[in-house]
Amino acid sequence: MGIGLWLTMGISFAATVCCAYLVFMGIQAGDTSGMWLFAAFGILFVIPLFFGAMRLAGVRNAGLKTRYDKATGADQPQPTRFVPHWFMMTAIVILGIVFLYGIISVILSVLW
Repeated sequence: MGIGLWLTMGISFAATVCCAYLVFMGIQAGDTSGMWLFAAFGILFVIPLFFGAMRLAGVRNAGLKTRYDKATGADQPQPTRFVPHWFMMTAIVILGIVFLYGIISVILSVLW
């Protein structure tokens, strides 16, 4: 098990706990619209946590490993293929430029 699995599970757990806390606070405040949004995000963050826990449990239990492989498709042979990644890299570079422009504009607006 790599560090990536542990980081993903830790971040997913923290995000799930935060969403659950916000749902709890929304229930106490009587806000029903925001509560459902945070509940949906909480469910979204539980999914990688669930599959990470299945993978960790599959190390010791062959039955859980079989279920994990079947659920994730790891038991199917994967063909080797080339995936062009320049689309994603272009989007990341553009997004980085937009964030950098936003940060610089906020700093400059505060200074002047």
